[in-house]
Amino acid sequence: MRPMLALFLFGLALPRNCAGVRSLTSDQSDACEKLAAQLGEKVSSIGQAGYNTSLESYWSNQEEKLQPACIVAPTSDEDVAQVIKIIAPHGRVGDIQFAVRGGGHTPFEGSANIDKGVTIDLSNLDDVNVSNDRETTTVGMGAKWGDIYQRLDEMGLAVAGGRVSSVGVGGLTLGGGLSFFSPRKGFVCDNVIDFEVVLASGRIIHANMRSHRALWVALRGGSNNFGVVTAMKLRTFEQGQIAGGYTYYDFSTTPQQLAAFSEFSSNPGYDEYASLIQTFSYAQSLNTSVVGNGLVYTKPQLDSPAFENFTSIPSLFSTLRITSLKSVTDELDDSSPPHF
Repeated sequence: MRPMLALFLFGLALPRNCAGVRSLTSDQSDACEKLAAQLGEKVSSIGQAGYNTSLESYWSNQEEKLQPACIVAPTSDEDVAQVIKIIAPHGRVGDIQFAVRGGGHTPFEGSANIDKGVTIDLSNLDDVNVSNDRETTTVGMGAKWGDIYQRLDEMGLAVAGGRVSSVGVGGLTLGGGLSFFSPRKGFVCDNVIDFEVVLASGRIIHANMRSHRALWVALRGGSNNFGVVTAMKLRTFEQGQIAGGYTYYDFSTTPQQLAAFSEFSSNPGYDEYASLIQTFSYAQSLNTSVVGNGLVYTKPQLDSPAFENFTSIPSLFSTLRITSLKSVTDELDDSSPPHF
């Protein structure tokens, strides 16, 4: 398995841009009226509280500034099927486009929101259910990884999921997904046993190894538009506490950091329990540029030889500790605040 690592360069945040109210076509208004007639208060329009709450909860400014004709917040897979049945006829003739939003963390414009179309906000589909045999966890596509880890940490379990607690399960998994467990478990999408999917016809199916296998394979990475996934079943495994945290260094150590990064990623004897996220950023509290290494070892071991080239470099401070998976992903979440 290839090493699990990442190298990030952080830039400056852009100012927030609030778009003005935009006029709608008769087809757009008609589609939203039909949705409201069927789903009532689950449908909100410009200026209404539910509409504003949904937009304000996107991670990026690029997504928040878009203004859909209306936002639908289904509470079941049947609701999603009803939405698709109503808007599909409009979509076939190009009158109405729609977007599907899970956690709302994907940053680029149009990834989970749409101007003048219909946004299907799956935030209410956030159930987390562990099977009786503790081998699988079924999650709604509105859940976030922090919700899942909170539940599984208490049970001594884990899934191969996202590294930031506020990231939604849907976008990450359907796009492939990296995890702290990826060196041993593969991409996040490799651990999906079953997808619950609403097709363009409004039919609800399950795609897995035995049923609709081609669709199951196609949904595992690539962010493909083959249906609206409303839930998925993830392979689950026993997991205790881990070692993790961020260590920050003076920017002058950059040559040493890059050398350590290169050796870590090319080591033929790579330790599959070790993961690294390396960042180059500006620390406002220190008024200086710093190098940050997010070191995670998925065993409760602080002195892993895998990180010796990093820990031997004198640091400014470190949060490396024995802790829970939820705690580590919360720390990474704090380092990437919303509205960027």
